[in-house]
Amino acid sequence: MRMVTTSARLCVFVLFAVASIAHAATPAGEVRSVAGTVTDAGGSPLPAVTWSIAATEQWQDDQWNLVRLDGINWQGVTDENGRFKIPFRGKVRYDLQFDKEGYGPAFVYQVSADSPDVRVTMGKGVQVRGLVRIKGQDQPNYAGVTVVLRLPNPRGSWYRRTTLVDHEGRYRFLASLPPAVPGRALRPVWQLVCAGKVVPVEVKADARTEEVEFEIQATATRNAPPKE
Repeated sequence: MRMVTTSARLCVFVLFAVASIAHAATPAGEVRSVAGTVTDAGGSPLPAVTWSIAATEQWQDDQWNLVRLDGINWQGVTDENGRFKIPFRGKVRYDLQFDKEGYGPAFVYQVSADSPDVRVTMGKGVQVRGLVRIKGQDQPNYAGVTVVLRLPNPRGSWYRRTTLVDHEGRYRFLASLPPAVPGRALRPVWQLVCAGKVVPVEVKADARTEEVEFEIQATATRNAPPKE
């Protein structure tokens, strides 16, 4: 176990699902939809998977530009057959995130109205876990203490999951291999955050990860994590 007091660097690599698809050709004002299916590694459909739009690009001046559009349904949930449908208005394309309890997240980039049906596979992921210790407390009170797992996204919204530590101060997440981001040479690096302390975490597929231990002040146990 590695202890983190002020800052630390821990490397971990994880599974991922990512796709990159061609640009849209939908005339402005016309609404079209792209359907998709989410399955597990064995091919069984996954219901109740939350999908969300992490970034939006619009075709402007003969090129794709990252934009923020109002009036978009930014998220939804797969049905009992693992199916979902995303509407498109105009020449836009989306980056998508998929999340479900018990699975590592999946990421799909640049889905447009002309894309074929989107097929996403979600694996069981790799555990990212550790322990929070509170200085100055013989019998620590962990009520309300949270740890955040997040993945920076240079194109839009960061992926983020938050959990409460248990009565022993332990926490656990499931992560996946950081996806290859279009236009970026390096993959983003996962981060753990507790009481304002940020620890980079690399996750390795099919490998046991080293636990990350946070040591925090009692007065800092309920501080909000730093902004992105």
